[in-house]
Amino acid sequence: MGKNRISQEKKIKDYYKIYEQIYEDPTISLIELSKKTKMSRNTISKYLHEMYEKKVLVGPYLDMKSCFNYMEYVYLMNFSDPFFTFKGLRDFPHVVYGVGPLQRIVITDHTTFHETRNYLGLEGIEQEIIDDFLLKNADSHPLHDFFNLDIPVVLLSKEEMEKIFSPGVHEGWHDFYGQYPYSQGIMELSRVGFNAEMDKALVYVGNQVDGLWGAGYIHLLVKVDGVWIIQDTEGVWIS
Repeated sequence: MGKNRISQEKKIKDYYKIYEQIYEDPTISLIELSKKTKMSRNTISKYLHEMYEKKVLVGPYLDMKSCFNYMEYVYLMNFSDPFFTFKGLRDFPHVVYGVGPLQRIVITDHTTFHETRNYLGLEGIEQEIIDDFLLKNADSHPLHDFFNLDIPVVLLSKEEMEKIFSPGVHEGWHDFYGQYPYSQGIMELSRVGFNAEMDKALVYVGNQVDGLWGAGYIHLLVKVDGVWIIQDTEGVWIS
């Protein structure tokens, strides 16, 4: 009992260390969090999930980049015809993107995997799944639209991305949402690793919404009654 209580007290202190850093810089990276808290990225990723589940952290929220020479204001406005107003604002040069119903999913047209060993922290992971996953993701492979979703899937090539973002990150995201409005951003997927029984799977999924809003996760899935469900997740990167 005493040992568990001490462990819980230490965890709460670690939660607070993470909270302090995020409070100071909401866009802090996982690597920087690890340096400043002196905790491993696996531990921080695990604790972040727990903190969101327990509502120790709540997000996302609206924020602005600070500038020393002007006051900051946020206005929450109510319009009699929001859609008419949005149509008028969406071409305004400083509006990067607008929130609305998801109309398309944009995915890079080749598989992606960021080098990591965070999968070792997944509960229930087996070596044969890791071996299959690493073998399949040794090289990048083309993706095809076999997703069978209710909304269109856009497969974005490396050349298209380079063309969109060649003017710069901020201008690039503005152009991206001009070409692909009501999308979730840019998603990247790995190939899937399986065990011999084909009832456990390992996959990486990342998504970038803009220059300072994105994350990548590696998921362990299990097949239960013919349905794939996520058993455990570890963070790979965050921005």
